[in-house]
Amino acid sequence: MMPAVEIGDPDHLYARILRARRPSGEIRRRTTELGTLLARHTRDSVRAWSGPDSRVLAVVILRGGALLYPGFVATFEDADFCFVGMCRDDQLRSVRADYMTPIPQTDYDAVIYLDGVCATGGTLLETRRLVRKECDGGYEVAAVISSSAPATSLLREAGVAVIGLSLYESLEGDLVRPDLGELDAGDLLSGVGFPGRQEEPER
Repeated sequence: MMPAVEIGDPDHLYARILRARRPSGEIRRRTTELGTLLARHTRDSVRAWSGPDSRVLAVVILRGGALLYPGFVATFEDADFCFVGMCRDDQLRSVRADYMTPIPQTDYDAVIYLDGVCATGGTLLETRRLVRKECDGGYEVAAVISSSAPATSLLREAGVAVIGLSLYESLEGDLVRPDLGELDAGDLLSGVGFPGRQEEPER
């Protein structure tokens, strides 16, 4: 089974996001900082797992992975990047791709999937299926802020290593508790919120 690595958070950025009022620009700022922290730890892990000169493809799953992108593009200077737009079918409760940008090569040593929150693992595995049609990747890593315990287990069993701040959260329906808020990660990170609702989540 592939590894799962919870990274250290000495500045308590993740806890600060959970305590922030919503909607809030602080959440986006803190998430960008977390993206840099996550990128550094992911880089170190990828180097250890697949070698220091690994050819890396980083796949940004939109919208949840958008605020992780600045940290990863600065940290993985020689990596290729691909953006995948995903949407959820409310009727079928499944995910599908709206678009995927071209992948420059057909072979990589490591493929990193970036998303904010991994609840069931369905979005990430569907993204993986699409990417595999276009290229071969050696070591596969899911880099997330938080993940439910079932999703972490599913990804590891599917051959994807998982790295993030909190990887064993509970799952209520399709929602990770605690996660980044009541909405899905993409809604929250893009600034969508419930008008007039300024609650702080329980921790």
